[in-house]
This record gives sequence, C-alpha cells and structure tokens, in this order.
Amino acid sequence: MADEHDTGEGSHAVELAQIREIVKEEVAKALQATIPTHMDGMQASLLHSIRQEFATLKASGEGKGTGTESSRGTR
Repeated sequence: MADEHDTGEGSHAVELAQIREIVKEEVAKALQATIPTHMDGMQASLLHSIRQEFATLKASGEGKGTGTESSRGTR
C-alpha cells in the first residue's frame, strides 16, 4: 500500500512531462484545425485593403490627371 502512494519525485516529473507533451499536441491540433478559417479571413481583409488603396489612387489620379503627360511638357 505504501508503494502505491510513494511514487517519488522522479516519476512526477515524468508524468508532468508527458502531460505537457499531450497538451502541446492537443493545442497544435486545435490550432491547425482553425488555420484555414484564419487564412480565409486574412485573405479577404487583405484584398479589401488593396481594393481600397487602388480606389484611392484611382480617384486621386482622376482628380489630378496622370501627371506624367503634364510633367513631360514642362521639362
């Protein structure tokens, strides 16, 4: 009976290391399962930002002209 409760500190360290490894594996599995969702969200956000930047550039270019033709004539 005393042997069942007296496992020693060494075996506790081994158990702790095993539990840590199991937790790491489970967390990795959970994160890997959500990566496609996060990637889709990031891609959509990036595309939206790029479209906004192009729209801004296009609007500023239309207001000022392209600038290349007028600058060539003055040089």
